[in-house]
Amino acid sequence: MRNTIAVLLIITVCLFSLTGCYDARSIETLSYAIAIGIDEGETNMLKLTVQFVNPSSMGSNKGGSTSSSEPTTITSVECASLDSGINIMNSFISRQINLSQCRIIVFSETIAEKGISEYLYTLTDNIEIRPNCNIVVSTCSAEEFLQNSEPASETLLGKYYDSIVNANKYTGSTDDIELSDFFTAYKDTFREPYAVLAGINSPDTPMEYQDASKSTIDSGYVADKSSVLNDTFMQSIGIAVFRSDKLVGELNVGETISHLLLSNRLHQCHITVPSPFSENGIIDLRIIPTMDSKKEVTLVNNTPYITCEVFLSGEILSSTKGINFTENSNIDLVESYVDAYMEQQISEYLYKTSKDFKSDIIGFGSKVVGNYLTTEDWVNSNWLDNYQNSFFDVTVVSDIKVGETFSKID
Repeated sequence: MRNTIAVLLIITVCLFSLTGCYDARSIETLSYAIAIGIDEGETNMLKLTVQFVNPSSMGSNKGGSTSSSEPTTITSVECASLDSGINIMNSFISRQINLSQCRIIVFSETIAEKGISEYLYTLTDNIEIRPNCNIVVSTCSAEEFLQNSEPASETLLGKYYDSIVNANKYTGSTDDIELSDFFTAYKDTFREPYAVLAGINSPDTPMEYQDASKSTIDSGYVADKSSVLNDTFMQSIGIAVFRSDKLVGELNVGETISHLLLSNRLHQCHITVPSPFSENGIIDLRIIPTMDSKKEVTLVNNTPYITCEVFLSGEILSSTKGINFTENSNIDLVESYVDAYMEQQISEYLYKTSKDFKSDIIGFGSKVVGNYLTTEDWVNSNWLDNYQNSFFDVTVVSDIKVGETFSKID
């Protein structure tokens, strides 16, 4: 009898242990999405575009994700919602769509201006989509953006999509905005969300910049209107600013650098400032933050008065001919020009986000939330609306050095 019971127990345990494999899916049955594009629909609520990778060419990449060096497949469908669009695609492709390897989610400007909260909730609720997916706003349609996203210097598509948002580590031209960060900022009561700004730049696109000064032309470029022309037209330059879930404006390169400095997200970048030694001269520098920026918010009759201190070290890369930088007086003069230039740039960025966009993407509200005794009091203060009334005082302290190459430029 005991032997019979023991055998029955063993059989029962084995049966339960095998049930976990009944719905297992192999790589041959799945179609992995590497990118998702969301546009306004013409015959339905939206147009969903999905870029797929070839499973046979998938390889290891950041975070165990996949990428491909083979041509990708791009499929679009008009649908009422994201879930219904995925379901429609599943009905006519040979494999089941899997979103676990998705690297970027692209919204067109048109749909972002109308609001994307519905899509945010759907995306964050989907267990397949990773929270570190990057959020991109495209100046063209999301479908066109994905069709023109072809690696130029990368053989793996996943690394290519990583590179377009990680450029801030050495250029300061954009930021790395993940789905989890964007959604958290959207739900917060003391800051607003923002996303990577990208577009398609072609020979037919007019080159424009948002600053008339010759010394700041490079910092005035925005996505799809820069001077870079190559076989790959896609560019990620600038930041797309949101108020709640709606796109309200865009920042150019110079304004993006200011944002990264204040939010302590800048690694290094190049800037060009007017030369103090000649009327039309310029000085190119590589700048690196030496410490975190200091930010304080004081409410004066409920009007925010915000002070910011930024600390930089700079290396002169090129300058006016014949200037001897072994003389401390010349270095001091450059430092004063850099301080004044960056103070103006950061101040203009702050007033643009507060007065024009009415959007606190830095999160200054976190500096005053402690002044309120209860959550209800804080919510009733309505910081996100009050931010547009802010005044700013910006101080930049720079430490400029020069390498041996430019110790004296003859």
